Amino acid sequence: MQTTLRTTRLTGNKNEHTKAVREGSLKYVVRLVDGQTEVEGLFDLARDPGEQRDLLAGRAADADRLRRLLAQW
Repeated sequence: MQTTLRTTRLTGNKNEHTKAVREGSLKYVVRLVDGQTEVEGLFDLARDPGEQRDLLAGRAADADRLRRLLAQW
């Protein structure tokens, strides 16, 4: 299974950016403000390419694994 890591600054504020990690069809996204987690989400891009259904609450183990991968990067 392929893992892709990415970090992107999506706003003009230098203290705010978004990081994402993808493993297979799962994508974990976290928005950071001043280095602290503001918003996070987990999406299955094969079933939900528009990222409309957040699976974070129901797939905590997957979210934890991807969160650790992102932290290691």
